[in-house]
Amino acid sequence: MSIATRLIAAGIGIVLTPPLALGFSQPPPPNAILLQAPLVDTAGRPTTLATVLGRPAVIAFWTRWCGPCRDEIPLLEAVLSAHPELDVAVVGVTLDDDVEAVRDFGVAYKINYPLLLTGADGVQLLQALGNSQADLPYTIIIDENGATLGERRGRLRAGDIADALAKRGIPVTGPGGFHDASGSAP
Repeated sequence: MSIATRLIAAGIGIVLTPPLALGFSQPPPPNAILLQAPLVDTAGRPTTLATVLGRPAVIAFWTRWCGPCRDEIPLLEAVLSAHPELDVAVVGVTLDDDVEAVRDFGVAYKINYPLLLTGADGVQLLQALGNSQADLPYTIIIDENGATLGERRGRLRAGDIADALAKRGIPVTGPGGFHDASGSAP
């Protein structure tokens, strides 16, 4: 049973609509589509990205079969380990729908950040976010309120994260800066 089928069976409709049609009495929060999209964690529980609000977050869309997506894993892990004082969340959002396979992948690659699944609705979600070709990897960096600080289609570079965080006055410099998979600085 696909994630979408399980979510629908659980009474959680999968609807990607423009933010103004979501029923907000005031303007919707930034990135309402991103933050409210129904996802599933690696335990099979329904969740959303709204759980990261309150701190900046790097949200990386990927799949297990995507080589450049796998290449980004060390950089995403470095965001958490190089500057823990920044309290930046990192979340991997995969277009896969096999919870067990994603969980096993996370263990095999020793991924130290949460992995969430979009299932069959992943392409639609990417397109609703403005990624019309559903390019992967695709990364969105948001501030603590959900506003976009930066985005990247294709392989993420360490400088992309540092530049986006600098927009919120969060400097990422010095010897503890982020490094990409090759070990080079931004």
